[in-house]
Amino acid sequence: MKKKSNATISNKHTLFSFCLIVLVYSSLGGIALLTDNASLATLAPLSIGIALGLGILIVDQLFLSQYYLESGETQLITRSVIFLLILIPLSIFVLTSSGSLVGMGMMIGLQVGLTAEMLQLRKQPDAFARRFLQHVHHQYSNQEIKLIIFAAVVVVILTHLFVFL
Repeated sequence: MKKKSNATISNKHTLFSFCLIVLVYSSLGGIALLTDNASLATLAPLSIGIALGLGILIVDQLFLSQYYLESGETQLITRSVIFLLILIPLSIFVLTSSGSLVGMGMMIGLQVGLTAEMLQLRKQPDAFARRFLQHVHHQYSNQEIKLIIFAAVVVVILTHLFVFL
């Protein structure tokens, strides 16, 4: 039996983290409903979108990657530099032009899920680079990784401000 390295995120750890994220958002939605600050018609599609966004990351890691990864490759499409960079303008488009609460939730789910994974690997520069920056040939310092994570957190905060204000 192969032993997994501690420098990567296990499937169980990813699922646990994403379930925790859904639980937190569900709790916040429940509080908003109880205090009459939101309606079920607003929170239900947003919650479905968040779950779908997180689900995309999970399905890619557990199932889809086996169809597109060649032997020896480990880079997931949803964790590639191109995907991360395209996610920002895509989120802006969905938030400003689509009017879809499910789409907005999906962008939040993708962003929060990816940022949670980044935060889990923040103290492991090599694992972080393998997970998110595999095709960029540069040795990353802890300071550079903190800056990348800071930028990701800022994007998540701005997205939340846009959706919830």
